[in-house]
Amino acid sequence: MTAWLISANPNMFDHDAAFRKWGYCDWIQFGNFEVGDTVYLYASKQCGYIKFKTEVIKNNMRFEQIDKDDSLWLDTHDLKRQESFRNRLRKQCINGTGPERVFKSYKSLLFR
Repeated sequence: MTAWLISANPNMFDHDAAFRKWGYCDWIQFGNFEVGDTVYLYASKQCGYIKFKTEVIKNNMRFEQIDKDDSLWLDTHDLKRQESFRNRLRKQCINGTGPERVFKSYKSLLFR
């Protein structure tokens, strides 16, 4: 299994609300993500820390297969752009939303 670190802009999408609503979040698949991979989400704006630890539970999804809730998109321009991306993955939230809890997990991964 692989561990990934990707940025998540809370000014574009409400990740907190998506994880509360579904327990997972569908995401653009830009790499070779595999089911079981760990994905750390770095909150790039406002927070500046790793906010979520997630696990890939589904990959290679088409746009038609993802859960959509327009109210979670804070940037409607980016919502329209999402349709142009080919593959998606689904990440289940393992823990979050505080830097102290998630960072301990990430730190243990780095310093094995």
